[in-house]
Amino acid sequence: MTTTRETTEVEPGSTLTLRERWGPAGDLLGRAGAWLATPSAALAAIAVIVLVMSWQFITDASRAVPALDTAWYQWRVEYLLENDPGSLIAVEGARGALAGGYRVAEPVLAALMRTVGGVAASVPTVILSVGFRILAAVGMAAFAWRYRRSWTLFYVTLLTIPPLFMLQRFFGFMDNFFSVALMAGVLLLMDRMRVSRVAWVMATLFMFLSGLSHPTTLAVFLVSMFAIAVWHFLRGRFSFRVALDSYVAPVLWSGLVAVIAMVAFWMVGLWGPSAGLNEAAVPPPQDVDYFVNRSLNVLRSMSPLTLLPIFAVGLVALIVTWVRRQERFEEITLAWDLPLAGMFGFLLGAAYPYFRFFNATLAPLVTVAVGFAALIALALRFTRRPLAQVAPLVASAIVVGILLTWWVTGFGAWNRAGTWLTPEVRVTGAAADAYLDAAPEGTQAVFVADARPGGAVVPYGEYKDAVNGTYAGLGGEHLDRVAIFFGGIEDLRSGQPTTTGDEIYDELSRDSFEEANALLEDGPTVVFVPVVYNEEGSPNADLGQACPECVSLTDDDLLFVSPDLSTAPLSEEAVEVAGTAAAEAGAFAESPPGPFENLGGTILSILGLAVLFLLPGWILFQALPDRDPVEGLALVPLMSIGLVTTVGVFVVAITRSPYDALLGWVTLAVAVVVAAGFQAAPGTPTRTEAD
Repeated sequence: MTTTRETTEVEPGSTLTLRERWGPAGDLLGRAGAWLATPSAALAAIAVIVLVMSWQFITDASRAVPALDTAWYQWRVEYLLENDPGSLIAVEGARGALAGGYRVAEPVLAALMRTVGGVAASVPTVILSVGFRILAAVGMAAFAWRYRRSWTLFYVTLLTIPPLFMLQRFFGFMDNFFSVALMAGVLLLMDRMRVSRVAWVMATLFMFLSGLSHPTTLAVFLVSMFAIAVWHFLRGRFSFRVALDSYVAPVLWSGLVAVIAMVAFWMVGLWGPSAGLNEAAVPPPQDVDYFVNRSLNVLRSMSPLTLLPIFAVGLVALIVTWVRRQERFEEITLAWDLPLAGMFGFLLGAAYPYFRFFNATLAPLVTVAVGFAALIALALRFTRRPLAQVAPLVASAIVVGILLTWWVTGFGAWNRAGTWLTPEVRVTGAAADAYLDAAPEGTQAVFVADARPGGAVVPYGEYKDAVNGTYAGLGGEHLDRVAIFFGGIEDLRSGQPTTTGDEIYDELSRDSFEEANALLEDGPTVVFVPVVYNEEGSPNADLGQACPECVSLTDDDLLFVSPDLSTAPLSEEAVEVAGTAAAEAGAFAESPPGPFENLGGTILSILGLAVLFLLPGWILFQALPDRDPVEGLALVPLMSIGLVTTVGVFVVAITRSPYDALLGWVTLAVAVVVAAGFQAAPGTPTRTEAD
């Protein structure tokens, strides 16, 4: 039989009363709700959230995303802009610490920002980090709106998800947030997939890109949707027909197509080299206790005394409503909550980042929002005075108070957290990059870094930070001729890796020595010693003893060159150029330009980004049936991003060349043409949607 929306929904375009717009909270809001219950007000709220989360970057141009792993994303973008894309897939680093395989969706999208938007190297990571957290929140708020038509739930969801993201203190993990935002887009398109070719294609592309970004998030989502199909199979008395006719079937079929394409591109090699899916997630080599303690630290930072009770209220509300009415919103949210079971892997003795199962789904955050909405709805059910007057005010005050506390705490952490791009790292990178620019063509580089195991030092993490920070400080044209040696200067001088007796450290030093030694033997190579990446406790920290011949490239002695270890002669011209670049970088860090400097360039970049993020998606949105402007707030940018990124991935696969400005604009033009083609022939259903 044909399906309709659930009984509690209101069809798009219908005339709504104030109570229908807000649910029971409409009685409390009065006339103020009339304006707030409009797409314009929702857009204004989103703009405020964007401004709040972006303010530190707007006012401080030297500020990078408050995380360490974002350096990895930054240098991969610069590598793609200047080098053979296939060689990016082959970069693994010592112990596979840098391996990313075909997690290339973000580098392609960021390269589009660099070429079409004309932004600086550090800007794409800021946009990705801020943008996809907000898009995930907007997407799930629109999902709640689509199935509940409650402005209360829309705004509560919109205001709940961003602070919870910030409270987690995972300010990087951009591939994860990219993927969950795309999965929110799939949920918005789900019930259109049988009646719209555009919806089916875009949902498939969302899942395909998730497989080229964070495959585990895609797997978690599809398993959750499969659980719904299994439930329909059981509810239909073991009928496969019922399962195949369920509303999640189109998602599973398109997901199967996306997974087959994703696996083929990984295993066969979309850009040339093949890659194993084991590179989709490379957890640190630590034991169960390490991951348990890390997960507990994250949980403690998320205000568990308020979070867990509200989550429990939301979970109960979802279960009760689902048992009574078997409706989609509750069913989808509960199914996507199931991955939380993965957080308890320590009970089986399995060692992996348990809390990533919380990050791999947005449903727990929606459940918290449902808990807030349930408290307000419960308070509004009182009919006798004085409770009828007091209870709604008390419930609203509790919700506002908790949300305000979360925002203040999370925003404070967001603003105060350290970043990989410290002034010292900026100066070091600028000096090294300038030296290589001025050195004879073909000059290679080896950087010496070290952090001996002991105390709070985790060599694996220190190695990754050193490599990513070093690479991110260099221009993309140098990255295919750079290596890091993780160990002592004296050992490199002796032609051997450093051995400490710590298995992980020794393996890192051995693998990195092989990479560094290959460069030293291959051609003229300069050896740099950055002070910032040689920790106290390492013999390298005392350069007067470890490298008496070293020459400083900066006034504050942050970067040195070892003429004895280098196989390239010391270039006096390069030394002078490096010193000048270091001084300029230090001045930039100390006194960054304000938001109104180079205003013309800023406006052009904003226009370029607006075209990139909005135009193809707006054209596609016009081809969707059952359009709703509230859902468009999420779908327009998500569909733009999905289409331009997919086209970009295939443009790189076809050309196998550096992703320069020409390819960026070609990508955008092709995406616009494809979107226009869908609008001209959006497709018609071949069957009605079955329950």
